[in-house]
Amino acid sequence: MTEAPTPKTPQPPWPLIARALGVRGDHAGALAAWRKQAIEVPSDAAAWTVIALTLADRAQAEAALLPAGAVAALRPDLSESHGQLGAIRALAGRRSMALTAFRRALTLTPGDARTRSRFGHVLADGGDLDLPYVQLNRALALDAGDALAWRWVAQRRTDMLDFDGAERSLKRGIAAAPSHPLLLAPLAELRRDQGEITPALRLYDRIVAIEPSIRNERACLLALLYEPEANEAMRFSRHLAYARRYAPERPRPPRRPVTGSRIHVAYLSSGFFDHPTAAVTVRLIEAHNRQGFEVSLFAHVQNPDAMSRRLEAASDHWVDVRGWPHERIAEAIRAAGVDILVVLAGRYDPIAWPVAALRPAAVQIAFHDTATAGMTAIDHLVTDAILSPRQAPERAVERYLRLPSFPMHELPSDVPVVAPLPALGRGYVTFGSLNNSAKLNDRVLSLWARCLAAVPGSRLLLKAPMLASRRMRERIGARFAEAGVAHDRLELISGYLNSHRDLLSLYDRFDIGLDTFPYSGGMTTFEAMCQGVPVVTLADRFMVGRWGATLAIHAGHPDLVAATEDEFVAIACRLVGDLPALAGRRARLRQDFLSSPLCDARLKARHLERAYRRMMRGP
Repeated sequence: MTEAPTPKTPQPPWPLIARALGVRGDHAGALAAWRKQAIEVPSDAAAWTVIALTLADRAQAEAALLPAGAVAALRPDLSESHGQLGAIRALAGRRSMALTAFRRALTLTPGDARTRSRFGHVLADGGDLDLPYVQLNRALALDAGDALAWRWVAQRRTDMLDFDGAERSLKRGIAAAPSHPLLLAPLAELRRDQGEITPALRLYDRIVAIEPSIRNERACLLALLYEPEANEAMRFSRHLAYARRYAPERPRPPRRPVTGSRIHVAYLSSGFFDHPTAAVTVRLIEAHNRQGFEVSLFAHVQNPDAMSRRLEAASDHWVDVRGWPHERIAEAIRAAGVDILVVLAGRYDPIAWPVAALRPAAVQIAFHDTATAGMTAIDHLVTDAILSPRQAPERAVERYLRLPSFPMHELPSDVPVVAPLPALGRGYVTFGSLNNSAKLNDRVLSLWARCLAAVPGSRLLLKAPMLASRRMRERIGARFAEAGVAHDRLELISGYLNSHRDLLSLYDRFDIGLDTFPYSGGMTTFEAMCQGVPVVTLADRFMVGRWGATLAIHAGHPDLVAATEDEFVAIACRLVGDLPALAGRRARLRQDFLSSPLCDARLKARHLERAYRRMMRGP
């Protein structure tokens, strides 16, 4: 008698389970179900496709390579599978392999506009601008509504400092696809960087209404700091709204008793390379007392460099979190037993706020930020009594941690010598600024124009890449013309210089620096002063507008700080009125800064360490 075959155990319907979990919002569970389907049915190209696209959307391009390759192998004659593989290879930095996949896709479907535009973009990353334009323009000939192609054409024109051409491309794309964030976002950035903040904010609000996301709303909050007409109620409510959407309150992990043991402090940043964030923190990290503190650096750095290696050497633990999702970074911080998480320059960093919102540490601190984050997950905001006076109107969800002095700077190693005062040899005074062009709003330009009008024969030198924009140059010229200042008294320099040393050498041509508001200079002001250029600054209403004030006061030059616009002009005139005194100040400014608390890393580390110990004892 023949035995009946053993019935096969039915396999769970993984695709149905995955879709159900996705509908419930359990995206991690859905991905796990699709992976089980792909393991049990390796020929299921649809499962591999979902896995590849999900991982790519989570910025895990390396992990997405295998499933994307499986799709292309299972569907070798489908153009879309090779286009998808090319896109993921490009995200993972595999440029030559991406081009191979795109070429295969275009061989199968030459009229695929989306693949052709991606092909052009990856070609352009190689530095050749002519061939990519051919491909991108062919893509646009196939589909004039291809938002991605218009964006990439605009980006290439931006790279060549053709900002007016970039704007034309974006507007042509918007005419074909009026509500596409891929086109609205770079136009908003363009307006912001041209100093036209109100139009930029209108665009950002439109983008957020179309596509609410952490990235889009963070860009809007950053632009808001540049808006001279913004009031405190508006600023604070917008930050609170962001926190409600993306940083709901979570339970605080318990503080551990640290008596007799080292406190584990972790610093989180995407700026641990040759970047302003590293420049203002590296000496602090090197100065930490290792007997009392264990220091970890969670580094989201795409291309580590010499500064990265210096920081790694200064820490107890360097944790490379490139490509990690926010949840994995937060879990790694928890697993490491971190007591205090220090989020560096959070609003400027793509990972800092999302990771902090997951509450991985018992104590969380915002350091080198310029306003509240609006979220309860961050306990303290580091500042000082000048940046955040107790009577100031600015509010914060975090508790202010007011250090005796806050900014921490390091003079670049290749800094040029301080040049003599130019006015003594030229016979006229040169005002100047190397600040970010986004800070050059109409109110700033009008105040600077008053300074030039009050000092006959004086000139103004500005340097910023965006000054290649005809639109911006015309706006600057118009504001100065309104004050009776002729265009030939303005020197507007665009383009890029060969090195940071070359940029610093421009200060040889400045007699007096003029600061911006409501977003004042920080590193730019420090470098100007260290090159002997006194910077006249307006102590504005908010923390972001008081960096120049705290720098000048802590370096022993409080007479450079104005409380009103009229006083700003008066200070500029007073400095011009005594050129020998101005020359003497120029000769001693660098040493005044270097010998001030601003550059005393050991002192700053001790101040912070005392604060860290207090925080570990309780609120």
